[in-house]
Amino acid sequence: MKTYSTAFYKVLGQLFYGIAAADKKVLAEEYYALKKILETEWPMADAFKNSTTSVDIQHILTEFKTLYKKEQVAPETCLRPFLVLRRKTKHFLPKA
Repeated sequence: MKTYSTAFYKVLGQLFYGIAAADKKVLAEEYYALKKILETEWPMADAFKNSTTSVDIQHILTEFKTLYKKEQVAPETCLRPFLVLRRKTKHFLPKA
């Protein structure tokens, strides 16, 4: 199974927060919905019992929660790191 850096998962947490914040309002329910989706639908969810996968998911959730606690974080601020990462790793992404 491919592993990624902690920074990668933090960027995903920022991306998910940015999407949730697009309407200028992030609800606690959005965090819990994300948690449920990651635990059940994440591509590596079959291996969720694997401690590495669990830690990866926790990095995403921790970043989301950190931004949630800060409040008033602009969605654009959260999306920018993902766009930078995407440009740097474009060769890893499947062609549309």
